[in-house]
Amino acid sequence: MKPRKISFVFVLLLACLFVLDACDPPEITSAKVYLQQNNLQAAEEQLLQAIQKYPDNAQAYLLLGSAIYRPTKRYHEAKQMFEKAKQIDPTKAKEADDNIRGMWAELHTEGANLFNSALKAFLPSEKDSLLNLAAQQFIRALEFKSDEIPTYNGLVKCFYILNDSANVEKYGKMMLDKNLFDEDVVNYYFQVAWDSTRQEEIFAQLDKIIAEHPDNIELQILKIQFLSDVGRDEEALDIINKLIENDPTNLDLVYIAAQLLTKLGRFDEAKYQFQKVIANDPTNLELLIRVTEAVFRDKDWVEAEYYARKIIELDPNNVFGYEVLWKSLYNQGNMEEAEKYRMIQKSLE
Repeated sequence: MKPRKISFVFVLLLACLFVLDACDPPEITSAKVYLQQNNLQAAEEQLLQAIQKYPDNAQAYLLLGSAIYRPTKRYHEAKQMFEKAKQIDPTKAKEADDNIRGMWAELHTEGANLFNSALKAFLPSEKDSLLNLAAQQFIRALEFKSDEIPTYNGLVKCFYILNDSANVEKYGKMMLDKNLFDEDVVNYYFQVAWDSTRQEEIFAQLDKIIAEHPDNIELQILKIQFLSDVGRDEEALDIINKLIENDPTNLDLVYIAAQLLTKLGRFDEAKYQFQKVIANDPTNLELLIRVTEAVFRDKDWVEAEYYARKIIELDPNNVFGYEVLWKSLYNQGNMEEAEKYRMIQKSLE
């Protein structure tokens, strides 16, 4: 069988292990010679013999893991050797742990490269295949370092894109149970875990994380979303109002407040909030529709007419705009013009 080779760079990295020591058992001395010759097969045989003869020799385990198993990607065997070396000789712990972290880094990098390739894939089948391979590498990486946030981030993103909710929840919870935090993972986890029948359990989880990260607005918005989903809009509004007090120029928060006020039937207040947002983005059709809906439901016919005309100006075929326009005109007593726009609405439906 042809001897396996390792790179010259890896030999240099392990040079400190290969220094011949008169105190070494002959098998370890022979193994170091074979390693210097890049003959991994013969070196492995010598180290296995050393372990059999001298089971308490930590150096033999460490050398077998770092010079044979790790470079040939026999990671689980390598980890066993490093753990055994630490058990025998605690002074070897740092060297062993550095190797274990190195194997995590190699697997994580492979997963990240596969994930990036998946995002560039043209065919959906190729994309899914690469994402599954990336997920497998991330899972393997966690077997070596189970507290690495970047790996949870990559893994959960893979499963989220694959619409694999069960695994998003599984690995998201695994990360949270270790008291680790990553905004993306937390968001994906709660999005798939949310179930109104489990609301108290999920709110308890979310409140715990919010307490640990009080400055994270996205977590608060997530809670607002869930509260609104189960009809607890007053509680949601209390939270958003406190956020606006701390950041009054944040129009995203103002927009959320306006939506909640609309849902609560407080149309005059909603209109005021929508108008603050739309002043900053007057050609945003979605915002115009929202503020038009608020003023119309508040029976402010003049304002409703104004915003309906703005909608039609931006989107001449917008059915909602014509409906609000003719009804607003009708309620102002302008029957003839109202009928004109009612007919246009009918023609567009």
